Amino acid sequence: MNKFTRIALAVATVGTISGVQADVTIRITGSTAFRGTVFNALKNNFFTVTPKVVPSSADTATSKVTFVGTNTTLFGASTKVIIQTAYSGSVEGLVNVLGTTASSPVSQPTYLKEDGTADTGTVADLAFSDVAQSTTTFSSASYGSAIDFSADPTNYPGQGVGVVTFAFVRNRNAGNLVGNITSSQFQVLAANGALSQGYFTQDITDSTPVYLTGRYGFSGTRLTVGAVTGLGANAGQTLFAASGADNITGNDVTDTPTVGSTWNGGYVSGGTVARVLNNASQANLILGYLGAGDVRSAKSNNNSVGQPLTDQVISFNGVAPSRDNVIAGTYEFWSYQHLYGKKSGVSADVSKFIKGTVANKSPIDSNGFLKALDTALQADLDNISLKQMQSHRSGDGGAISPLY
Repeated sequence: MNKFTRIALAVATVGTISGVQADVTIRITGSTAFRGTVFNALKNNFFTVTPKVVPSSADTATSKVTFVGTNTTLFGASTKVIIQTAYSGSVEGLVNVLGTTASSPVSQPTYLKEDGTADTGTVADLAFSDVAQSTTTFSSASYGSAIDFSADPTNYPGQGVGVVTFAFVRNRNAGNLVGNITSSQFQVLAANGALSQGYFTQDITDSTPVYLTGRYGFSGTRLTVGAVTGLGANAGQTLFAASGADNITGNDVTDTPTVGSTWNGGYVSGGTVARVLNNASQANLILGYLGAGDVRSAKSNNNSVGQPLTDQVISFNGVAPSRDNVIAGTYEFWSYQHLYGKKSGVSADVSKFIKGTVANKSPIDSNGFLKALDTALQADLDNISLKQMQSHRSGDGGAISPLY
């Protein structure tokens, strides 16, 4: 072999290396409400074979999970596909995708690498939100428009990729007798932060205070409860919080007023609200509002003391939260789950990930993530797929299992 042959081989080798397909990495943040459904969609429905899950102990309640695998149809057999999820809140996720700067407590999410260490990359490609951008304080006129994907805009009215259900929940104190809350009652409770139990039960002799706890203003759950009760999506709420850790113990309740505040004064995590409501040692009577997933995830914490959290879910305006009631239009505490992309444009890989590659098919019927998500939603105990909503509202479907 002469030197010219060696040079030629070297060039060929470099060309082969430079032609290797780069990994595809997609980062998802935003609302925690769909984290369980997204976990199931990515683990069971999206990858060609079951992906590596980081951390390996992650389950549907884990807020920071990375999935590593391949999707031969979308990206080829030799391309590693890395989907990093790190959820915070609906409005916070929207802010991240918009690429804007807002006051505390907004922060960029942090993701996990394949080896479980923190990733230095923080920019989100996609964000779930329980509410439309127009419902938030980050208007399109002032901050630019994020791209609001719809799973099937031609066949289903309204934007969104699914339906998320919320519920009012009382704490597990056996003396908490509140079984229903009306829109007008919530408005008064949110203004005062505490009302007598007799206000809800019509027992004028019962002056035991019932306290309201809830989420900070960057939570889609909080914006939704404000909207559906007529309080106002961005109206202040006088909330009570634990004075230490997650739990209110004894009579140790700290008033955290938020009247006049845009986002301060509530819990960042729905899971934290669930733990407060689920604390066996507390003597106070407390009401809160949660996404269905947080209600479900907190249930296991109660099994050892013999009182499932499902016993603590109360009706709203006289109607119990159930899949049938949401679809029938009689239960009002729900919203579309939106999926937002960057306002400056979505990359080809992200677009392919969402919409799939089947020509002349809506994303919900193609072979991308939205198809995987809707498939997972159809088996979901809590939330509802767009296909289910459409089918059952048109009278074509059968019975749907209750939420609680």
